Amino acid sequence: MIGLHVGEPSFSPPGHVVEAARAAYAAGDTHYVPNAGIVPLRAAAAEKIATINGFEVAEQQVVISAGGAQALHVALSLAVSAGDEVLIPDPGWPNYAMAVGLLQATPVRYPLRAENGFLPDPTEIAALVTDRTKMIIVNTPSNPLGTVWGADVVESIVRFADRHDLWLLSDECYDALTFGVEHVSSGRFDTEQRVLSVFSFSRPSR
Repeated sequence: MIGLHVGEPSFSPPGHVVEAARAAYAAGDTHYVPNAGIVPLRAAAAEKIATINGFEVAEQQVVISAGGAQALHVALSLAVSAGDEVLIPDPGWPNYAMAVGLLQATPVRYPLRAENGFLPDPTEIAALVTDRTKMIIVNTPSNPLGTVWGADVVESIVRFADRHDLWLLSDECYDALTFGVEHVSSGRFDTEQRVLSVFSFSRPSR
């Protein structure tokens, strides 16, 4: 039996990572760093995004957080205030609703229906938009569904956000787990600087 209920790697950190951490401690690299993360790490993340995810970001646009959940909370905090509404996928990761609620905003669930391959329908989502809607959260590859959105679907949702003047929070923590299917990042289609992308080191990465 393989437990899939906790998103934790089934292996220990690679040896070179452990050795790098040990060397940093021995060298005294244990002090405060910039809130957004050290520059070499931010630069490396920007390079990964360019080479793997297919869109350009400057290292100044990269923020290193203490985990994917914190990154989601920070991104929400940038754009969402009390009383706002945030569109979240249903079925979807339960913590989306909780993160929205922490900001005293209201999660509004948009359906991902089996008969539609668990893919979003922009027309159906549009009916949920009100003058209080500030953001839509998208998640591909999906937790818990495992669906991977194609480029046409991803672009249609980015254009949906453009039309409705919404922030788009793209949770791509599982971008390396597509089992042979191409992962397409929302950032590839972000022409209006409204996409906030979240990635994670805690999942196997390319």
